Amino acid sequence: MTDVQALSAAIMPMRTLDPRFVARLVTPGRVRDVGWRTWAAVRADPRHASHTLRDGLRQARQLHSRERRPTGDLLVDLARLHRVLDAFAGAASDRAAAAWWLLAVHHGVPEAEAADTWDAAIGGARPAFEAAVDLPASLAARWAGLAPAAVAGEAAGVSDDVGARLADGLGAALPAFLAASARRAPVALRVDTRRMSRDAALAQVRARGIDAAASPVAPHGLRLPTGTDLRALPRDLAAALHAQDDASQLVAELVPADVGTVLDLCAGAGGKTLALAARAPGARRFATDVRPSALDTLRRRAQAAGVAVHAVALRDGRVPDVVPAEVDAVVVDAPCTGTGVWRRHPEWRLRLGPADPPTPVQDAVLDEGAARVAPGGVLVYATCSVLPDEDEARVDAFLHRHPGFEVVPVAQAAPHLADSVQRGAFLRTSPQDHDTDGFFGAVLRRVR
Repeated sequence: MTDVQALSAAIMPMRTLDPRFVARLVTPGRVRDVGWRTWAAVRADPRHASHTLRDGLRQARQLHSRERRPTGDLLVDLARLHRVLDAFAGAASDRAAAAWWLLAVHHGVPEAEAADTWDAAIGGARPAFEAAVDLPASLAARWAGLAPAAVAGEAAGVSDDVGARLADGLGAALPAFLAASARRAPVALRVDTRRMSRDAALAQVRARGIDAAASPVAPHGLRLPTGTDLRALPRDLAAALHAQDDASQLVAELVPADVGTVLDLCAGAGGKTLALAARAPGARRFATDVRPSALDTLRRRAQAAGVAVHAVALRDGRVPDVVPAEVDAVVVDAPCTGTGVWRRHPEWRLRLGPADPPTPVQDAVLDEGAARVAPGGVLVYATCSVLPDEDEARVDAFLHRHPGFEVVPVAQAAPHLADSVQRGAFLRTSPQDHDTDGFFGAVLRRVR
């Protein structure tokens, strides 16, 4: 199998739709109208695609419950495949509707219905029906004549620039990465072992007929089937469970368990902060972020978890004075392309244009974190990216700017972690190898 054939097979939708639902995809009515309208709104404002996709379905009261999930699945596939579908749509007058039509055809809409819908509602030259049905073969033929960066960009649903970075960084693993990123992620949970052991939590979840398993990589992690409704769990069990991907849990494990004061510099909603606070409830935990709404969420979560966290907003990108000038550990989960979490947020691909990569921001945040690390303390750098120029390359650049720091190998900093999540001195997880989000982690110790 050639590379283009592997890529074309890897990115295809993997979900089987009810034929009775498929028939509604191109028929005038609520399913088609919601799908076309929502996708058009996403394309008009890709920076806010996550909100548009979520709110578009939530506010579509005309959809039945049995229609809402598959409609959402199709919109997710459109987010993954938008560049591919755009290429086949050609000169269609309504490209958002054309993309929906092509995906519907791929899922088996009858030829006559599909043709009538295109002619009546979309317009322009209609793609060859056979090409639309057999997208993998058609893509392999198309990609055979394109440059590698363009092939990777179309396959991943990103610009050619980002596609080139993916191809360079992942190499032969790119098809497997895209295939894994197309699948739904399991429900990943962290067990608060102050309240309940992982074995006890696992037994209670299984006792309710849920096919749960212990995470093979995260010491306190559980995995539940995709779509599991956690609201049905009893209150005491639910209170011990926190939604957090295994890979994110591993980043918190890189901070020494006996460390004193910790600053989570880019805390977001605070999954890592809460994990760190649970490990040492009496220690001081500070969390900062540029988004006040995320910190509000963190405060609510910390209160519910019964842990003390000082959540304070960054001011002009700087840490406020309420945080000590020096702390024992700083965690920097830096802004990045988010390539490692595409299976949870496929629409994030739409935010990545041909602009410069976010490496200057990552370097600046690392420098800010380094200024807060006390002698002998550690700086944990993490991203949810699989791109080496956002990961290992940033560590190399940091060490060049800060010769007073050194890399602490993950095997030394967290010897309890599995060998499979270590690549050289660093933490590295991926959806294709670990069924986790793609994360990178490095431990940097201040030696002078």
